[in-house]
Amino acid sequence: MSYITGEHVTASPVITRRYAHSKAEVPFCRWVNSRSALSWIRRHGRRLHAVGYEYSIVGAADQSLCTLHGLYWMLPGARDGFRGFLADAYHDAQTLELLRYLRVFDEIVVPSRNTARMAETVLGLRTTVIHHSVDRTRFRPRDRSASRRLLGLPEDRVIVLNVSAWGRNKNLPTLGRIAHRLPPDYLMVKLGAPVRGPRVVRVGPLSEEQYPLVFNAADVYVHTSTNEGFGHPLTEALASGIPVVSPSCATGEEILGRNPLLVEDPYDVDAYLRALATLRDTATYRAACEYSTARAAIFDVGPWREKYERVYSRVFGA
Repeated sequence: MSYITGEHVTASPVITRRYAHSKAEVPFCRWVNSRSALSWIRRHGRRLHAVGYEYSIVGAADQSLCTLHGLYWMLPGARDGFRGFLADAYHDAQTLELLRYLRVFDEIVVPSRNTARMAETVLGLRTTVIHHSVDRTRFRPRDRSASRRLLGLPEDRVIVLNVSAWGRNKNLPTLGRIAHRLPPDYLMVKLGAPVRGPRVVRVGPLSEEQYPLVFNAADVYVHTSTNEGFGHPLTEALASGIPVVSPSCATGEEILGRNPLLVEDPYDVDAYLRALATLRDTATYRAACEYSTARAAIFDVGPWREKYERVYSRVFGA
């Protein structure tokens, strides 16, 4: 959780540094971070840009801006059984609890039109959309063989990459079914929540220097999420110059544009496999890589910073 204060986005002190390493630690960490943030605001001024999931301190600020990274709102369903039903109900309750704090902020920024629609439909909130940026000096095309050697990955396989945490919206069961049906010369590299399969290798944790290389080591990125606030791995894959296969729902089409590798049904395993098969053709693969590199330019840091500075001027009068 970060709080940004001052006239420019470059002034971004992180004033809460305790992280929860298990669910049991979450309440204590939230309490410690809230106390630290309140103390900092009282000592250094009452301008607040809240970035994270603890928004209850907004009452301490005279001028306040919120970046809401995403909203979880899924009607509890039976697709993932009773545990999935309870998880959806819990997260929906958390979203409704947020509402009483979010209404206090002078302005709310969200990273996608998908989140803006959800904020207006579910919570009745008007928001400003500013897409997250991607650092194209960090995520950029590099030599694939060299990247694989540095990460200890085989050079003779077609590598399909996925980076995702736990969550029903991540659609991991579908990703697992894709992994089980990959051709023999394919390998799925999974970073984050595990997926089981005969041709799956889980990597990580990776250092800050190693993380961009996992995109350079991959031939293609596969995204199966049904709902996202944004989807950082999508822009990281684009900037790395590799093709992206993704559902068109949620932020898929918003980030990727009219990508020919979009899948209409996020649960259709055959559709993902057909998209992967088209990349066997050298000309198609090269065109998909060029498309990714060109699309990544939309998410440059410069325009992101300019948009935030305009918001800062409105909210803080800077």
